[in-house]
Amino acid sequence: MVSLFEKKHIVHILAKEKLNNEDYERIIPLLKDNVEQHAKCNILFKMDDFKGSKPQSLWNELKFDLKHTQHLKKIALVGEKKWQKSMADIVKCFDKVRIEGFDEDEVELAEDWILS
Repeated sequence: MVSLFEKKHIVHILAKEKLNNEDYERIIPLLKDNVEQHAKCNILFKMDDFKGSKPQSLWNELKFDLKHTQHLKKIALVGEKKWQKSMADIVKCFDKVRIEGFDEDEVELAEDWILS
């Protein structure tokens, strides 16, 4: 399950439990819209009781990311350390994207880092 909103030119993605195709069908258009409006996209990905993504769903996200690497600026990963590492390993191949991990209670700090 996913909740989405945009605040201060940051796309906030709150992921609970397991992400599926329907979740990515909501995430990707929001990211595309953000890129069209701002040229560079910042993402705050908060994991709450996160259990990962279904493989096909993850592939759909990676296809978007690979096409839009030059439009991604910063990604803040907020949540349990094990998921921060897993998600960072997936997106670290995007050499120009800055990625930082934050504890579950550091959402405001993550926003500040993105805006800095």
